[in-house]
Order: sequence, then C-alpha cells, then structure tokens
Amino acid sequence: MRSLLATPGTSGWIVFRDGWGPDATYLLVNLRFTGWHRYKATGTVTLVYQGEALAADVLDGQPFSWLPVGRSLFRDKRIPRENLNGLVVAKTGMVAVLYTLTGFGGPWAQDPPYYAEVVAFETGEEMDRAHIRLTGWRGWQQDRWIYFYHNGGPVVVVDEALGPAGAEGAVTWHLAGGEEVETHRYRLAESGGSAEVLLLPLGEGGQAEALERAGSLSGLDVAYYSTSALRVAMAFLYGPWVGAEVWIEGKK
Repeated sequence: MRSLLATPGTSGWIVFRDGWGPDATYLLVNLRFTGWHRYKATGTVTLVYQGEALAADVLDGQPFSWLPVGRSLFRDKRIPRENLNGLVVAKTGMVAVLYTLTGFGGPWAQDPPYYAEVVAFETGEEMDRAHIRLTGWRGWQQDRWIYFYHNGGPVVVVDEALGPAGAEGAVTWHLAGGEEVETHRYRLAESGGSAEVLLLPLGEGGQAEALERAGSLSGLDVAYYSTSALRVAMAFLYGPWVGAEVWIEGKK
C-alpha cells in the first residue's frame, strides 16, 4: 500500500498508491529518460487513477508510413512533450526560427533534461508527498510538489516554474473526458461525475485554456500559460470531495 521511490537502471519513477483494490488511487511520476527510447517524460505525471484513469499521457497518433513497421509507431521518443502532463517551454535558437518560418513541429521544445532531482520524498499515515525539480532547460527551472492524501482524499500537484524574461511556458494536463462546469473546475464525465479537477492559479498574469480532444483517446486538454514565471496547482477530487471549496491560504 505504501508509495515508493524507484530508480533502477536507466529509468526512474515515484509510485503513489493508496491500496491494491480496483478503486484504489494511484499516481505515477517519471524522473528520467536516459534509456534507448528517450521517452521525453522527465518530471511528468504519467497517470492519475482512481477506479479508472483520470489523467494520462496522450499516446494516440498516426504511424509514420515511410518507416519500417517496427519503427513507425507513434511512441517513445516520438511522443511530443506537450502530450504529457508537465511543463513545456518555448523553443529557442535555430529550432525556434525554423518553426516561425515553416510552422513545422510546433512551438514547444522537445529536449527536457534527462533527470528530475528528487528534493524530498516522504510517506505518512495521512499523506505521502514528493518534491521534484527540473533545472537547466533553456533557462527554466521547475519545482513540482505532489501531495497524495490517503483514504479517498484528494491529490494536489503544485507547479512553480521560472524562466528567462519574455519566455513562454505552460503546464499541460490531459484529462480523461469531462467538461468545465464552472471557472477552472472540470467534471470528469468518464467517472460518472464521481471525480473532478480544480485548477488554481497561484500567481498573476497566467491564462488557463481547456480544449476538447477528439479521437480514440478523447478527453479534455487543460493548459496554464504564462511568461517568465508561472505558479499553478491542480487538485483531483473524488467521491464526497467533489464540489468541495478549495482556496489559497490567505486569499479566501
């Protein structure tokens, strides 16, 4: 039942778990991607699960028809960083110039650091928590705090990222279905209304966006954008916590 920190071989992750039953809450965090596939998920939340997936990587894409079958699938190092649940930062240098001129490849950088530093990891009877950090990514540093409450309690992910003056960054989340029922509150339809996500801006100047995602992995893509600095929290609420009022301490 305990959450754990694991860093074997060329991969590493933090696994938060609140039991082994089908309705247990589960959260997986990637720490590094130094293996052969170069999966660009450093510092991202791969899965939030509570009876079913509530947020997950978007791994749906078209195969590359000009490549051999074994190399053509949309997976591993070909998954765009913006399809994951974490920080994205604007391209810089020549790749940014090429994108501006051609529009090819999207605006976001695809070269995150190989490692996320585990600043803190603690387990407890009421809550498990972790603090991880990305540094040296095109001038950006991101701190991510995860608070994983037991016994059906919420999961809260807090992000703070600082970058160069004028540089754009965002934190992206990919929710499994749902709709915005009020400002920054997203009810997850796949859960039958028994789960929701609440976005909490923690600073000034940011902007949230929610777009419906079509295809076999339909859902809701939520992003919080800001320039040079961003602070935002996401709270996953289940069962009796749905509809709960959440506020920033001192700003109610």
